[in-house]
Amino acid sequence: MSYISEYLNKLLRSLQYFTERQRHSLSFFIIILLVIVLISVSIRYKQALEVRKHPEAFFVNNTPMMTTLDAYLWLRYAKELKTGNYKGNDNLRFYPFGTERLTPAPLLSVMIAKLSYFFDGNLHKTGAYMVLLLSSLFLIPFCVFFYKIGYPSCGIVGGLTGSLNLIYLARTSIGRVDTDALNLFFPFLICLFIMLCALAKTKGKTFLYSALAGITVFGFSWWYFKKEFISIYCLFLAITLIWHKKDALTVFLACMFYTITTALPYSIMFENTTAKFILYCCLILTCIYLLLYKLYKNKTTTLKKIVFIITLIVVLLIAGFKNNILQEISNQINHIYSFIWAGGTTAKANVYSTVTELGKKDIKDILSYITTPYYISIIGLIMALTFFILHLKNTLVLLPLLTLGLLSFYGSSRYVIYLAPFIGIGYGYIITIIAHIIVLKQISRYVLGMLGLVFAHIISSELFDKNIIIFSLSVIGFFMGIILNYKLTKFKDKPLFYDIFVYSLSIIFCVFALHIPQLINLTPTAAIQPEVYSNFKTIKSKLPPNSAIFTWWDLGYAIQDTLEAATFNDGGLQDSYITNFTGRALISHSQEELYNIVNYLCGNTSVINNIMIENNEASQTILGNINRENIYILFTNDMIDKYSTIYYAAYPKKDKKPWHIMKQSGLLENFAKLDCSSFTEDEQLKCSNETVTLSDGIIPSIGYLKASIIISNGTIIKEKHYPYQSGYYLEIILDNNKNFIGAYLINENIYLSNFNQMYILGHYNNQLFEEIINTYPYSKVFRIK
Repeated sequence: MSYISEYLNKLLRSLQYFTERQRHSLSFFIIILLVIVLISVSIRYKQALEVRKHPEAFFVNNTPMMTTLDAYLWLRYAKELKTGNYKGNDNLRFYPFGTERLTPAPLLSVMIAKLSYFFDGNLHKTGAYMVLLLSSLFLIPFCVFFYKIGYPSCGIVGGLTGSLNLIYLARTSIGRVDTDALNLFFPFLICLFIMLCALAKTKGKTFLYSALAGITVFGFSWWYFKKEFISIYCLFLAITLIWHKKDALTVFLACMFYTITTALPYSIMFENTTAKFILYCCLILTCIYLLLYKLYKNKTTTLKKIVFIITLIVVLLIAGFKNNILQEISNQINHIYSFIWAGGTTAKANVYSTVTELGKKDIKDILSYITTPYYISIIGLIMALTFFILHLKNTLVLLPLLTLGLLSFYGSSRYVIYLAPFIGIGYGYIITIIAHIIVLKQISRYVLGMLGLVFAHIISSELFDKNIIIFSLSVIGFFMGIILNYKLTKFKDKPLFYDIFVYSLSIIFCVFALHIPQLINLTPTAAIQPEVYSNFKTIKSKLPPNSAIFTWWDLGYAIQDTLEAATFNDGGLQDSYITNFTGRALISHSQEELYNIVNYLCGNTSVINNIMIENNEASQTILGNINRENIYILFTNDMIDKYSTIYYAAYPKKDKKPWHIMKQSGLLENFAKLDCSSFTEDEQLKCSNETVTLSDGIIPSIGYLKASIIISNGTIIKEKHYPYQSGYYLEIILDNNKNFIGAYLINENIYLSNFNQMYILGHYNNQLFEEIINTYPYSKVFRIK
């Protein structure tokens, strides 16, 4: 028994390394926090400097190119706010019906409009630089949260991992004007306020922090227009306060302050009747509970809790049945479910699944976005879960974000932005344990010496090329570390001594595990080619007012913003029937069907309907003339690379499988671009591994050709057909000066498609369409007669 008792005592003593908190210097923590925020902002600012070096790829005149297509929606709204036109129905979307504008105007657009005065009114530049700062703000509440619970290293490493993983860095890069910039800031700030609410020593501070949490939740709802988090965080606020042994009245009033500070601005700014009803319910519930609490003040705690629970359930049931709140919550859950699982193994056969950021990824790929090699992330995640379990009382409020992060393994890779900080938390926890052991075992002087060596080596290798200098400075750093440790030994009861180990190990780990030197050189790519965007001005000059453009959905927001023309579809409607019919119109072999589909989308349902289109009854003849004016079709060269997506959208529904399965199985049709560098006057195509001569119609590495077509300025200049019964079509693209641009190999189905015939080959029915703009190879515009 004595042996077992001794063993258990040793085990309990060893657990102190995992759970015992250390004191930390607040001033030193603030300095380190500022350093990591500076690192995060600097890496993104370095992207801006790289972009300036290549204006041909990132600028059209003085307008910077955005690196996400959604940016153009927020920029258009900001422009309308500045000009006073943000009102009424948005007639540029979902032509000809329009859509309701967001009320109130999106916070992102409001901020761009207000801050544009500091950038000479240039909205694009304002948005681009604003993201650089906003995307690093989450580091402040995140690091403060872990400092308050005694693990600042978890905040430092987790914050840098969250900021510098490839997914978040790409989604908050220069020009990425989108809501991702604050989608970590608001949730972690809410968590911080809930934690401060639980740790507060007085009821006044408890109510203050709960009210601040409510205001922050409202800010998040305004920023992201997602109200699901309101009820979720109210629940976690109550559970956290109960776990921290707050009395029932304090818990109840804190939840009321939270709900009122959320519902009051929500009901005013969003003009939301449900929020108003909740506000009234909260006031009534508060009065009822205070009355019952007064009546049962001297009763047992259990009875008071029962009274509280019964009162809460009654009011929630009334609210649910009277205002359909329960149905609304159910609808939101269904919406989130379909959105999260769009790219998963049970993916629905919809267009959401074709979007790169929503696609299903392998677990190794998911983890490689955070650290390389990927198994480093596995270790971090295991330790993060360990930390979460051992400190559940303080970390419970992080559970919603951890859940979102874990969904990246099953749904969309975009949720990596929530997973990455937790992997960093795991390594911060490991560093804390190591530093704790080092201090207790009194071997810190040697470790600090090694840290000095590593720091000196890193700094000197960046500044000097000669190995002797690097070696000398490294040795000096080693001995300076030992001397510094010797001087600090008598102060080891103070926070600074322990912090030196924790923060040094944290930053060194981040430098190596996150490959910060390599991240500095990463630059994003423009979402729209500058050549295509510059053509928008040419197109705009030739379009009459109140025009509508039929094209693929991803250019919708940019067209609305730049051309000030309406579109049938855009990034907010891509999972609608419009996308399916647009894909059908572009891949169809019948230009009459293209005409009929546009007619249908114009609202002429008396002439045609979707059943006729799906049954091929709309592809032979014109079923009715379009009774709307100024309808145009826009083709752009980026549609060549997107053809497989367009084909998928138009694929017959009865046979449709999830996107990733069809892609992996080779069931999607696409333009195959050959790796060729030039096309000679004697009609030889010089490729990387062979030379293709057009005279015989054979590509040795691939097979026979049915035809070869040479295209310049969007029209055929030479065409040759071969006597083979089966084979491919070879299309060679030249610019106006007959310079080689590219060569594509396609099957007959793609060759006969409306997209290929009208855009690439220049074959169109002049009884139905009129070509009004040809800036080939970048774009073509046809007017529908």
